[in-house]
Amino acid sequence: MEIIPHLWIADFENYDDKRFLREKKITTIVNLSKYKNFSNTNAKMSIDEIRIPIDYDEEKDSSEKINMLLFEYLFDITEYIHERVINMKNILLVGYASKEDINAVICAYFIRYAKIDVKESIKYVKSKIENSYINKILFYPALNKFYNSNMK
Repeated sequence: MEIIPHLWIADFENYDDKRFLREKKITTIVNLSKYKNFSNTNAKMSIDEIRIPIDYDEEKDSSEKINMLLFEYLFDITEYIHERVINMKNILLVGYASKEDINAVICAYFIRYAKIDVKESIKYVKSKIENSYINKILFYPALNKFYNSNMK
């Protein structure tokens, strides 16, 4: 699914469709998982692969720990995405089916580069991603901290 020109999302179940990757001219795949492996398809197609090792267990880890794990990557990943987007390089964010990590990264991107607040970024993501799981707002504290850091 295209979020904005040059920025696409997918889950691990269907991100390595060769036809899709070719048609959309994907040049980079960002894997938002510490353990989920990249597909062999990517190497065969000369697609750059970047891993953002967001590793958490909602059942065991505290909300504070989960948010700090995400927050530590938000500046780098949003900058990386922006560099690709402004240079018209198609990038694909891949996460688990819940998509909450993908949603949070996209919200952070809009907070930083569209200069909107957390609530507006969430509203935008909900309008773009059907069945968005961002209602749980697991990453709201990380997004709020990211917003406050960007307003300085």
